[in-house]
Amino acid sequence: MKQTFVFLLVLFTLNTAYAQIDSVNAETVGVANQTDNIENDSTDTWEYRFRPGVTYSSSSFKNWISGGNQLVDMKFNSVGTLNYKNERLIWENTLLMDYGFTKKRGQKVKVDVDKLDLSSRLSLIDDKKSFKYTFLFGIKSQFTDGYNYLSNTQWLLQSSFFAPGYITANFGFDYMEIENLNIHLSPISEKTTIVREAFYRKKVVNEYWGGYEPAFYPSEPGHSHEEPELTDFELEPYELRLDTTYESYGLEWRENVRFEVGANVQFLYENDELYKFLGVKSRLDLFISYANILRPDFDWETWVTLKINDYFAFNINFQLAYDYDIKFQENYIEPDGTPGVRNVAKLQLRNYMGFGAAYTFK
Repeated sequence: MKQTFVFLLVLFTLNTAYAQIDSVNAETVGVANQTDNIENDSTDTWEYRFRPGVTYSSSSFKNWISGGNQLVDMKFNSVGTLNYKNERLIWENTLLMDYGFTKKRGQKVKVDVDKLDLSSRLSLIDDKKSFKYTFLFGIKSQFTDGYNYLSNTQWLLQSSFFAPGYITANFGFDYMEIENLNIHLSPISEKTTIVREAFYRKKVVNEYWGGYEPAFYPSEPGHSHEEPELTDFELEPYELRLDTTYESYGLEWRENVRFEVGANVQFLYENDELYKFLGVKSRLDLFISYANILRPDFDWETWVTLKINDYFAFNINFQLAYDYDIKFQENYIEPDGTPGVRNVAKLQLRNYMGFGAAYTFK
């Protein structure tokens, strides 16, 4: 519920900001007793766009000889932009929110995509208008708990709201000579990784149950039945076990913040009308920490929209990412035949395709 409230609050804030912005119109200033009129046309402009959308699919079966399972799949997404521009200054703000889930009959709801991405870019255009000197700020996280689904009844907690959360800030320049392509280079970049303390306790409780949903939760007077109330004595063995096996996001167990300084490169291609019915946006982020330059992080995401009309479209979303500090637990067998568990960095891949409805407010 807390994450849902935050989602709605962010959405409300964005719409309130739009309602408070008025366009700056150029005015003609007349000067009395002069033969010519002097006109001062302001080039200051505000632009706002908000595009909410929903994608839905389902399947159901009754007396179907080939078998099957009832399925509901929904995805909510929205993109909001608030931009300011004059002859020398550009300020671009983008808020991307995605949330999607799948529900099969008899199984727990599984999250397909969960994303909160806020970016702000403040740029000063050089005299030749070939480069922009840019300060770039970004926040990335998710809204709800994320799990590694080991089976239909067992799932292990691996992420949550601001666990992790990433805050980035860098200063560099943008090359803007290529149409629809922006290349950002920053030799001074800072990346902060945050893991909330509440996530660790949730993970310990999840580990206590072995990732399984128990048949009942222990309850105490005045406490909700939805969450287990466990004593420190009960949790202690699992705290100790996680202290030795936990390794993720580059933080030690119970550590909340990690700072990295490095270089950042970003390629952003955006063309809403590559063809009359086809729009493409692609963003590639590379971050190289000066403390470990041989292990760069990258995040490549592409959105393709096949437009049917102003309201309906077929959407494709593809994301490929790698971060050495993000670890996945996997089982393995020692040479002597002994089973074990290890933490491994892996290439992450996500793709989504669906037919949905969306509308752009300007």
